[in-house]
Amino acid sequence: MGVIVVMDRKPAEDDYSKRKYKMKGKHNGKAAEHSHMSAEHYRRLLLMMALSFLSMYVLMFVMVNAFANVHLSLNQFYMAVLL
Repeated sequence: MGVIVVMDRKPAEDDYSKRKYKMKGKHNGKAAEHSHMSAEHYRRLLLMMALSFLSMYVLMFVMVNAFANVHLSLNQFYMAVLL
């Protein structure tokens, strides 16, 4: 059969609340720092996506021999977005 273990000491609520308060104080500064860092990461991501789009859109027309032969279309825009 199984063994039942009875704990003699119950954790005191004040110990828990002290630990919770200490952790809350430590994490508040990091949370604000983390949200700033994640916003910076999204800005970098958007910048990289925009640069990638521009480079792909320009590279589609590299082999065109004259500007008069460039015909802009929605399909080319769509392909640049996908790449």
